[in-house]
Amino acid sequence: ISDAGLIKAGVCDVRLKRDDYDAGTRISLWHDGYKKRLKSDVGRTLFLSRDGKTLLGQDDVSLFGRGKVPQLTVRFHLHPSCSVSMGLAGEARLETRSGHQ
Repeated sequence: ISDAGLIKAGVCDVRLKRDDYDAGTRISLWHDGYKKRLKSDVGRTLFLSRDGKTLLGQDDVSLFGRGKVPQLTVRFHLHPSCSVSMGLAGEARLETRSGHQ
């Protein structure tokens, strides 16, 4: 997205889906901005619990065609007061300076 808030060149398809549940809200976002360069679509799903104490996130990359799979780096940008640690099952756990997880 440009400084003016516009979608940059290369992005043709952007999708958003919101689902509300008793436990909270899930938002799923997808775009095709890497279709030409990496032959992939990218998606992010976020779930926020109704009480606001739990935020779950997942990134998905869908590759098209055959050939060598590119090396990818996926980043979540966190507030400076948050730290992250890895769980035994490969999940990331966020914690604030005050100790909230």
